Amino acid sequence: MKRFWNTVGVDKRGDAFAVTLDKRALKTPSGNVLLLPTKKSLVATLIAAEWDNQETLIKPHALPMVCLNSHYQQAADWETLH
Repeated sequence: MKRFWNTVGVDKRGDAFAVTLDKRALKTPSGNVLLLPTKKSLVATLIAAEWDNQETLIKPHALPMVCLNSHYQQAADWETLH
């Protein structure tokens, strides 16, 4: 897959952070917005950096934080993260 975004950001959404590509939030494989608790701002920044460092082609092996957090969010009950 080719890079399709110009900007990467971290937006506050309620009591969580969402990493965005061109202002659109990343989603988990199940289609939910990937949300990180506000106490995990460093993780949100690392995920944003992973996406920002993708150049012409997306290399999934270069996105380990995205993978780990997507699977964690899918497996965990969101209420227990707060």
